[in-house]
Amino acid sequence: MKPLTYQRKKENIIFLLQLIQSFFKTGPKPKFLKSILKDQSFFSLIKNTYLLDFAYSELKNFSEFQNTWLKNEIENYLPLYKERECQNLKTISLLSEIRKETNIPLMILKEYNYKLHPEYSNNKRYSNDVDVVILKKDLFEIDKKLMEKGFMLKFVDFDLDFQPILYKDDHIIIYPFSACKSINIRKKEISHGIRNNEYKNFNYFLPGANNKGGLLEVHFFPNSYCYPKNHLPLTEAWKYSYNNKHNLKSIDPAIRILYDADHFFIHLLYHRISKNGLNTFLCNFERLCDLGLNLLYEKSIDWDKLIKTAAKYNISANAYGYLWFGKKWLNLEIPQNVIAALKKQSNKIQIKLIHSLNALNIFQDKRDFKTNLYVKLFLLPMSKK
Repeated sequence: MKPLTYQRKKENIIFLLQLIQSFFKTGPKPKFLKSILKDQSFFSLIKNTYLLDFAYSELKNFSEFQNTWLKNEIENYLPLYKERECQNLKTISLLSEIRKETNIPLMILKEYNYKLHPEYSNNKRYSNDVDVVILKKDLFEIDKKLMEKGFMLKFVDFDLDFQPILYKDDHIIIYPFSACKSINIRKKEISHGIRNNEYKNFNYFLPGANNKGGLLEVHFFPNSYCYPKNHLPLTEAWKYSYNNKHNLKSIDPAIRILYDADHFFIHLLYHRISKNGLNTFLCNFERLCDLGLNLLYEKSIDWDKLIKTAAKYNISANAYGYLWFGKKWLNLEIPQNVIAALKKQSNKIQIKLIHSLNALNIFQDKRDFKTNLYVKLFLLPMSKK
């Protein structure tokens, strides 16, 4: 076999898009791409986008795929994904217990919105972690409960239990450190960051069997994390959330599409790539698949609410672009009147530039002139919320 390579080849991206269309039944079964057996680049792609099981469910229907090293590689790797998924579901269960014990609302972000849907019945889209949002005033109580449940705080070398004073406006005031000469500088740095709304989230780790733990990201607001000036605020997602079967808050389907659309374009700002391709991001690709899953499991999306909310926060063009990419590359069934309404209330120059973006480059996590131009014109300047 040739040496391992991790190039994000366009033919691999296109083939994976065709496999996903086949899964969603929005496109025919594609012709098998023999070049995926030549090296590890296709395996690297489906592994790093967490779409391994998506691809496997379709690849196993090809005779050319049988008795190959790629089939063995995928089948050897899938149990690792499933083990991580078990840890994530355990995390969900523990969060549900905390909700019951404290009555503190916790809102689930990203893919676990549809994974907790009553009709969800497959593990085609695996997740690296669980993301939740809380009100900032509940941060210290949640931290205490997570520690009681066996979680460990990552990247911070002490507990968050500093005896804070919480005022009614949710601003956190830490007791003065000047009276105590032995206070750790790191503690002062972290507490200053919390007090001044500088942190977006804290990461927690749930130890598991065979060193396979689960990662939990606890986001909180208010904070001053930088977003593009026009974006969907977490307060809006919180406003339209509802309790799911685990008594955690899920985001309303229409608002969730706007949240994902926002982040599809926000990730044009942030990407991570190295010469050998081992450091991968590829979030835009995952977000497009999440749109397909959201449409699959949510039968009653309030499109009028989506259109009005997009107009309210001036994010119609991003919403249009996200749905337009989904329709173009995955043949997803999106009402044409919705796309037309979003386009009508968008900046014409922004729409024209969206149409000119090289989606295959974006899915490869590459940035060209037009992508960078879009970022500079419509994702900057940043604002602190």
